[in-house]
Amino acid sequence: MKKLLSIVEQGGYPDFTELYREAGYEVEQTTSIREATRWLKKNVADLIVTEFNYDPYFRDRLSNVETIASIAERHPETRLVVLVEKEEADMLKRLEDQYEFAGTLIFPIDEAALKALL
Repeated sequence: MKKLLSIVEQGGYPDFTELYREAGYEVEQTTSIREATRWLKKNVADLIVTEFNYDPYFRDRLSNVETIASIAERHPETRLVVLVEKEEADMLKRLEDQYEFAGTLIFPIDEAALKALL
């Protein structure tokens, strides 16, 4: 069965776990990048769905996405979908030259658009 890692740090949107399962994924959900990193050391995800959390106080990166994307790059079969607030979409665009995303979706998430990326 395909594996999907869902990283929900802030939440505030519908739980898409059932949608992921209907698409044929075994779902692992974490609530922090640290938990996700631990999980990814022992597992390979076919798809990672994460929120984009920009933090101007990070010294060495813009957001949480760089950490996950750099781990995902080690496994070419792993695809990355990023959920982003409209106000932060420009910050995410800065990363599109460095990392390959399977898709980016702006809140509020359109369930049909998410399903199409699965």
